[in-house]
Amino acid sequence: MKKVILYSVGVLILLVIFIFLDPGNIATKFILRLTGDYVPPKYESNSSILTQLEEKEIQFDRVYSLTGAKAIEELKIKKISTIPFVHIYNEQKLLMTNAAGDECKWTLLKFVQNLDSSGLIAMDSSMYPFLLDRLRPILIKSDQDTFDYYVFAGWANWTPKLSNKLLEQMRTIKRQNICLSLINMDFQQGWENVDTIQSMSKK
Repeated sequence: MKKVILYSVGVLILLVIFIFLDPGNIATKFILRLTGDYVPPKYESNSSILTQLEEKEIQFDRVYSLTGAKAIEELKIKKISTIPFVHIYNEQKLLMTNAAGDECKWTLLKFVQNLDSSGLIAMDSSMYPFLLDRLRPILIKSDQDTFDYYVFAGWANWTPKLSNKLLEQMRTIKRQNICLSLINMDFQQGWENVDTIQSMSKK
């Protein structure tokens, strides 16, 4: 019995290492599909994105998609490539904290439980405009620029488990002068350079 347990643990550790070292490998994606953490990417549209958010009853102030395939590559340079992700900015648009993957829910939970940002250090003044320049508005419910906090949450339908957890976590944020912006990171209908998009989805 102990041998079976040790063998299972060993296999699990090897799989984790394999996924970490080569996340784009076909075998890795096969494993992630089995666990429900990955599905083949597909093209989304404004209507499909808004329908998804409406069905899940997700609250938001603004919804965006990326401007194109080039934006994906540019975000990778800034280490914004793990999905889902969360950025939280203060009223001066200074980045206070960020998280990616499964850490998103804990970051949002801490933020919801304690809106006092005095213990946080504003890290970056360039990230907010950099991110915004690579976003295309889908629906803007509020364009006011006097929020105390700005929360950006990026999700994609090809990472269903973690993305759904993130969207559900968004429900818990209290609307105390906080701007909630959702960013859909899926490939979009109408993007140029289709060959590039298709090659990226196969990586």
